[in-house]
Amino acid sequence: MAIQGAALFGLWVAFSGDLSVEFLAWGGIATVVAITFSELLFRGTHEHTFTALPSRFGWYVWTAVRFLLYHPWMAYQITAASIHVAYLVLHPRIPIEPALVEFETSLVSEPAHVLLAQSITLTPGTVTVDAFEGTLLVHCLSRLTREQLAQGSIQRRVAGVFAEPAADRVELTDVLRPGQVPL
Repeated sequence: MAIQGAALFGLWVAFSGDLSVEFLAWGGIATVVAITFSELLFRGTHEHTFTALPSRFGWYVWTAVRFLLYHPWMAYQITAASIHVAYLVLHPRIPIEPALVEFETSLVSEPAHVLLAQSITLTPGTVTVDAFEGTLLVHCLSRLTREQLAQGSIQRRVAGVFAEPAADRVELTDVLRPGQVPL
């Protein structure tokens, strides 16, 4: 909580640029109110489902570095998927094969689950429909997007960011097979 408070207060000072005592006091009050509401709203929602993050400062620093290194890889994935979706849309026969699949992730922390779900959704051609207790429900637009999800590269990269275990391959279960998904 102290790190969160310091980060929020630091952002307040950085964005405002004003170092007067009155302005810094309002920043401190706003920081305390924001952290209090955050703790009241989100504390206890998933505490028994996920593994707690390490509380070492060094772990947070290295995680931030790995997260920054994750961005170029993710930008490449988004670009490649965008080209694939553009191909599907511009193809005369629109060769889509939508499927709704679910899989269990090997990730153990809540931030890792959130980053995985958001990364899947940010990649064109896939949307995370639901995430519950380590299981993700994902809509895939084509056979290629489904195969790429099964390869598990996004899950391995997210696991690398948080230094968590990752499976070599993701076992997908069809909820709705291609042809059953209503268009």
